Order: sequence, then structure tokens, then C-alpha cells
Amino acid sequence: MTRRMAVVIPSVLLSLGAMAPATSAIGATGHGSPASVSVSRAALSGPHAGSVVAALERHADPLRSTDPKGRLRDLDALGRMAGGAKVVGLGEATHGSRDFFRMKHRVFRHLVEEKGFRTFALELPWSSGVRLDEYVVNGKGDLKDIAREEFQGSYRIWNNQDYRDLIEWMRDYNLRHPNDPVRFMGDDMGYAGPELYERVTGYVARRYPRLLERVTELYRGLAPTTDAGTYSEAYFRLPLAERRERAERTGQVYE
Repeated sequence: MTRRMAVVIPSVLLSLGAMAPATSAIGATGHGSPASVSVSRAALSGPHAGSVVAALERHADPLRSTDPKGRLRDLDALGRMAGGAKVVGLGEATHGSRDFFRMKHRVFRHLVEEKGFRTFALELPWSSGVRLDEYVVNGKGDLKDIAREEFQGSYRIWNNQDYRDLIEWMRDYNLRHPNDPVRFMGDDMGYAGPELYERVTGYVARRYPRLLERVTELYRGLAPTTDAGTYSEAYFRLPLAERRERAERTGQVYE
């Protein structure tokens, strides 16, 4: 089975409802029973209102539940939509709604078990993704502590039980499939934790020791010494010239 990447892109431009615009059931109660959302013909106006609703009813694929532990047969249509894609993007019409968190878990489980996807990427700092990946792959650390420390500032909406349930599912999957693990990736560069700077300098020390002193000097003062939220607030208070100087030094290391 070909491995693919499942990317979750939180955005108001995409929604799970748009991927499977069911008129009979697009959500669920906490017990996993269908929560019907009907489209009223009276709510639409114009000569084509009836045909629009009829077309939706013919082509919609109802989502029977948002329970990530339930059966996945109703997601077969999504599998057909994904086809041979290597990346699948999942959005949300609102940030913080429980049903969207739970549905992403459910969809990702389907993509892993039925379509061969093995990576979950989230709008989260790369360094936070590294810590979470070490947890889901190797069991390093305590998830509640990691979530509290990494889901800071604008990322705090991810620190909820439903996302932790998804991450715990990934960890459990890897315990059962140690030779074929699922991975976690942060795909945002708004914050880079100190461990990333340590990884770069460690790599340089091993492979290019003659450059270590130069790289260490260029990185001087760049590695955060606080949590993501505190660091971000302080960074954006810096004068633009200082931010540009920091970016230039970072670029020199890359070059």
C-alpha cells in the first residue's frame, strides 16, 4: 500500500460539509446517532430552488456520525473522492467546534486504515510537531504536558480532549504497528522551539565541525527561552529592523 500524507489545514475556506454535503445527516450527537439537518425548500427562493435541493439529495453522501470510534463505512465516498491523492486537506467552518475535531479524527483514521496515509500535519510550529511525533512514535513524554507547553497563544485551540484523543489513537496505532508507524508533523513556522536550533548545531558539529563556531554565532540570541505564546508576543514588539536582522542571520546559516 502506498504511503501518503494527510494534511489538516484549518481554514474557513474548506469544510468537511463541503466534502460530503449531506442533507440528511452531517453531524452526530455524543452517542454517535445521526443528527439530521434538513434543507427546507421554503428557505430557497427562485424558480430553480426545487431542482437545487433535488440535486443535493441525489448526490449527497450522508455522514452518519462524528464518533471517531464508530464504523467508517459512510466514509467510503470520501475515499473515492481522494482517489490516488498524496495529500488530503481537511478544513473547518469554525475554529473550536467539537464536531469538526472529532470528524477530523474519524476521517484520518479512515485514511490510515483504508487508504494508506501515514502522516498527520497540523497548523502548528514545526518544533511542536517534532515533540508530538516523538510521542506518537516513541512514547516520549507525557501528552498532557506536551499539549500544555506547545499549544500556546493562537495554537491554544488545539489543546482540547478531542485532539488529544486523536494523538492518543496515533500512539496506540503505532504500538500495534511498530514497523509501519503514523507520524505527526507541524507545518507552521510562526515559532521555532530551541530544540530545532540544537538539532541544526548538533548536525553541524557532527558533519561540518569547522563551521560550528560560525553557525553558533549566527544563531546567538535566536533560540526561544520561553513558551510559544510569550515568545510570539515579545517578538512582534521588536523593531522591524531587528526582526529583519534576525531573519538575515538565519538565512546565512541556511546558505
